[in-house]
Order: sequence, then C-alpha cells, then structure tokens
Amino acid sequence: MLFHIVRNIDRARYTPIVMLPQRGPACEDLQQLNIRYEIWPLHDYTKNVVGYLGSVLRSMLFLRRNHVDLIHLNYNCIGWRPAELLAARLLRIPVIEHVHIAPGIPYPFLKHAKAIIAVSEFVARGTKGGSVPVEVIYNAVDLSRLCGSNIRDRLAIAEDHVVVSFLGQIKRIKGVEMFVELARWIPDPRVQFLIAGGIRMDQEGAYSLEELQHLIRADARISYLGYVDNINDVYATTDLVVMPSQWEEPFGLVLIEAGANRKPVVATRVGGVPEVVVDGESGFLVERSDLDGMVARVQMLINDASLRSRMGQRARDIVEEKFAKHPISQIEAVYERLTRSHTPR
Repeated sequence: MLFHIVRNIDRARYTPIVMLPQRGPACEDLQQLNIRYEIWPLHDYTKNVVGYLGSVLRSMLFLRRNHVDLIHLNYNCIGWRPAELLAARLLRIPVIEHVHIAPGIPYPFLKHAKAIIAVSEFVARGTKGGSVPVEVIYNAVDLSRLCGSNIRDRLAIAEDHVVVSFLGQIKRIKGVEMFVELARWIPDPRVQFLIAGGIRMDQEGAYSLEELQHLIRADARISYLGYVDNINDVYATTDLVVMPSQWEEPFGLVLIEAGANRKPVVATRVGGVPEVVVDGESGFLVERSDLDGMVARVQMLINDASLRSRMGQRARDIVEEKFAKHPISQIEAVYERLTRSHTPR
C-alpha cells in the first residue's frame, strides 16, 4: 500500500520521503521509482531524559531541514515513537495515522493525529480516535502493474485443468488447513491446488515448512510454491482464488488483487471481507467454519467456466470502480486539507 501511494500520488504537488528502519529490498525499489528514502534507525523507549530530548531535537532538525509539511504514519509504524511525534506537534506538522488493523487497546497517539484513515468500515468501527474522525479509505491495487505469465508449463499443469489457489501468509489464522481440507473434499484429478506465500517463523501461528509439507503430503494435487516474486504469475495461472481466513480479516489485499486479475473468490465472511466481495456477483462468501458451504461453491465454480468468467469480470469492474484510482484521490484530498491548514513554525 505504501508503494502504491508514493508511486501514484501527484508528484507535481507532493514530494514523498519514505522513512525506513534499516536497509533492505525496499531501498532498491524506491531508487528505481526515483523516490527519496531515509534510514531512520530504531530506538527504544527510554527513561533517560537527556537521551529523549536529544531524540526530539534530532527529529525537529530533520523535519525542519527537509521542509516536511505532513507526516503519513502507518499505525504502529516501527521506529516512529513519542520523540518523533512530539517533534511534529512542536512544529505543528499534521500527522495522519493510517490504521490497517483495529487496535486492541486505544493507541495513545491517535488522539493527537489530525486525521485517521482506516482501511475498511470494519477497522473504522474498532478504532477509537477520540474527537478525531475516522475516515475509511480502502486499500488499492495498481492496475498498470498486472504483468503476470501463465506458469502451468513450469508447474506441469495441463491447460484443461482447473487451478484453485490460496495466496497469503502461511499461518493458521489464514485458514491453510481449511484450504487443504477443501482439496480433500474435491477429489477430481483435473483440479490442481496451489499454495503461494512465504513462511516466517517469527510470526505467531506460522507453519514451519515441515508442518506444511506434512499437512499436504497425502494429496499430490496440492503444490506449495513458497514465496513468489511476481505474484501476478500465480493469478495468471489460476482459475479461482480461495481465501478461508479464520480471523477478523481487516481488508484482504488478495481479494482486490484477484479481482484486478479477473479471478472470482470464495472467501469466509469475516472482518472487512464483505466490503470487498459482493456475494453472488464477484465471488461467494461462506461462514468462517462452513467447510461444506465452501466446498459447494468452489465446486460450482470448477464446474462452470462461464460463471467463473462472469464473476471474474464483475470483480474487475468493482476493483476499477472502488479500489484503483479512487483511494489515491481520497488520500490526496486528505493531504490537501491538512497541508492547507498547516502553519509551520
């Protein structure tokens, strides 16, 4: 979402500086986009008053030297803590808090923000901003970057087979086990099941590679692709996408990525998912634990290529209308409103 914003905002009006906690792959990506970035190292909370005041001063000097008019902060953004935000307040620089997951407890800096953006109505309802209104701006997808290649040859999948895919983090809350169980209830040898996504053992509830391999070992039709650099290759290879999330999904980027690629989705009715998938039009929704319902709807799409095509096109139409250019225009409107009222010191 960060890259989509900085790549598509009006660069004649706004000059982004992206703050990163350390060097990594994002640096090269930003360089290719000709977008400036700065490394802003992590720091810990400290009771050292002198050290804290030093951090505030350092932050103020950076903000003034670079003529910063606005700070767009991802909720719980690593590295930006009280010192930076106090510096912004002292300089009267407005701060936007972009909330991607509704906080379990009120985040103390939300009340000091000038604007709060939530990625869905579901997230907005769980975000307590005090007197600061919470505005819903959906996540977006860049339609100009949908360059994927069908990789069935590489995966030894016949062109007449139907491919059902799971894309996302390999974690229990994402419903990987439900996806595998779904495959077992659809024994058709002409159906292939793909799982794409990286494994990160530092995340709670993640499967290890050994656990995942043990889970799928009994069905040769299920393939784990690992982390895929160009995820659009998977979409180009796929006939339909399943998102069986077992938690209150705040939004679900996979939903709009699939729609942008004209792929229908069968998903669980959790969190913000019903705001993205129109049940019966761009895909199907089932209750969180309704495996029978999910099997029935996936089987329906497997059996009916014309239904897949109609739903996939409807999904693309919805993405073009709600999840492409419109969110960027909404963000620019927030930028314009806040910078117009910004009186720097």
